[in-house]
Amino acid sequence: MKILFNMRDFNIAYQGTGLVTTQKFVARSPDIARRFVKSYVEAIHAIQTNPRLSKSALTKYRKTNDEKKLEEAYQTIREIVRPKPYPSAEGFKTSHVPPAKPEA
Repeated sequence: MKILFNMRDFNIAYQGTGLVTTQKFVARSPDIARRFVKSYVEAIHAIQTNPRLSKSALTKYRKTNDEKKLEEAYQTIREIVRPKPYPSAEGFKTSHVPPAKPEA
């Protein structure tokens, strides 16, 4: 994988992943919402604790058996995916910066 720019190298806060839904959906389908969040947390745990399972999924979805590429991808995912998936206020601010006003 060729990385052009890695925001972590510059210590820039950003909100990389997250879950979004509506109150209406949660009210109508609380069981689906609860099961989805539970599965999401279980996936995070698997990424952090089970490299073999994680690399198996990467092999399937990245369509590669190259061990070096899989290890790089796995390490990147481990760094990005936080054990507790709370949103980052600073990261949200970075991704929602108002556009700069053109100079007159």
